[in-house]
Parts: sequence; C-alpha cells; structure tokens
Amino acid sequence: KRPLAIHIHGGGWVRGDRGIGFYGAPAMANGFANMGFVTVAPSYRLGQYPFFLTDVIEAVVFATTAGNLERAVADSVKVHHIEVLRAQLQNGVVLSGHSAGAHIVSTITTVGHRLQCLQSTDGKRLREPLQALLVPERVKAVLLLSGIYTLRNPFSACGPCNWRNSVFDKMYMQRAFKPFGADLDEISPAWHLAQFTQTKSPAVDAYRAAVGEKAPADGEQGQRPEGNVELPPILRFPCAVFSAGCDLGLENDAERFANLLQAARQHAVSSKQLASAPQGAQREVIPKTSHPTICTRLDAHKAFAKALRTLLNPQAVPS
Repeated sequence: KRPLAIHIHGGGWVRGDRGIGFYGAPAMANGFANMGFVTVAPSYRLGQYPFFLTDVIEAVVFATTAGNLERAVADSVKVHHIEVLRAQLQNGVVLSGHSAGAHIVSTITTVGHRLQCLQSTDGKRLREPLQALLVPERVKAVLLLSGIYTLRNPFSACGPCNWRNSVFDKMYMQRAFKPFGADLDEISPAWHLAQFTQTKSPAVDAYRAAVGEKAPADGEQGQRPEGNVELPPILRFPCAVFSAGCDLGLENDAERFANLLQAARQHAVSSKQLASAPQGAQREVIPKTSHPTICTRLDAHKAFAKALRTLLNPQAVPS
C-alpha cells in the first residue's frame, strides 16, 4: 500500500550531497525505510541554475518510470526486494525535500512542466514525462522541511530590508542563480501561488508585504502574467509544510507559503478548477529542532510518520 519515497537533500544549492549526514538525506532515507518505504535520494549538480532543478527532475522521472529502478538495483538486492519496489512504484510516489531540496521539490510541483529551464532543446525531453507524473494518481503526498519558497526576500518578518535578506542574496542568489539569468520570481513557488490566486486575502497581502510588492488598489484587478493561469499541480496533492523550532527565520516564509497554498486551493475550488481540495496544507513547527537537525531527530521523524498517516492512509504507514 506504500508509494515510493524520493527525498531531495539541502545545502543552499551550492553545497551538499545525498551521502553526507549533515545535509539530511541519510537520516531521511533511513526514516522512510523504517516506515516501510523504498527510498531514492539523488544528488544533483551544485552552484549553477538550472542544473539542480533539471537534475532532480531527471532523477524523479527516471525513478518513477517502470523498469528503471528494477534494472538499476537488480544485481545488488534480493528478488523479494525487487517485488516490493515494483509494488510501491505502482502505488505512486511521495516527494520530500529539505531546505534547498524543499525549494526544488516545491518549485517542480508548483510550476511543473512550465518551468523556463524545460523550454530549451535539452529540457524538452523532460517536459512530457514530468507533466505525466504530476497528477494525483501518481504523486500521493509532498513533504517540505525547512524550505525556501520565496527567493526574493525570504527573511521578511521585519520587512524586505531585513539584513538577513542581504546575506542570503550574497551567499546564494548571487552565486547560484543571478549569474545564470535566473528569474527569481519564476522559480519561487510562493510567487506562483500568489499570482494564481490574485485575490485580496490575508495570505496574498502577507506575501506582497514580504517581497515589497504593491497590492492592487480597491476595485483594481491584479493581472496574471501570461502562462500562469494554469492550475499549479501542487494544489492537487496532499501536502505538509514543516519548520524547525529554530529555523533561521525561514519559518516565516514557510508560514506564508502554507497560507498561500490554502488560499490558492480555496480559489481553485471556488472557481471550479478543482472539484474539491485534497488533504489540507498541513503546517507544523517541530520543537527542539534546528535547521539541520529537523532531518535527524527522532521526534521529527515521528511527526513525519504522523503526517503521512494523515496524508496517505493509516494502513500505508505504521504507527
């Protein structure tokens, strides 16, 4: 009854690896395995947009294409485990990410095949498989841990001029994104949800205030940019958004994103783009954890298991 689990490690887009404990993937893979999931944890190229996005898309498409994983592990695991893997693939996939990995997962599931980096000659080969994957029959749940959902001023509890935004921009945006022509809004999941919703609501107003964007005046309808009228795929999937108890200030960005997710779902239902909303945007702060230890603490893993029991079904995840 369990789907396959795929976890994407963090590291600020410029550091990290699936095999290094500090970046969370080994602990998350073990945690998923203890819950009975076959788990895939890919690495990806660092430091240059859009390679971290396209590498993860390619890994997810490869892992979820029938036959690929069975052939890849055929020489190293028992036949019984191949049968378990095959069964879980047929049950769909859980996508999970931490920190920069949560940004990558949320971007892929929000923007999907419309990502600009998939419009190139090389990227086009991934567009159709990704579009076919991002449907409720295949993506069964999304888990986002201590993520970054707004690349422009994510640390905005004290306004767009917060000094942490300047440090974040210098350490990450100017190294991995801006030199390579990245549009920070286009790869910010929160921006897409705000653009899709385009209504006066506390969630959209909070986002606009955080990024320093002027809200439309009363009676003035905001204009959706060309290409952003499509329903973001993530609105169809059960989703849980987690923050660490001490999360560097990113918990504010996570709160805004979860609220935008809920507002966008309500808009999609009221505008009849969704018949009904999936299991809500579950939001939880895990006490006594920090940005890196949210992946390693036992109490955090208990919270993830509890969330999955809610998002999937009680039989799919043991207590």
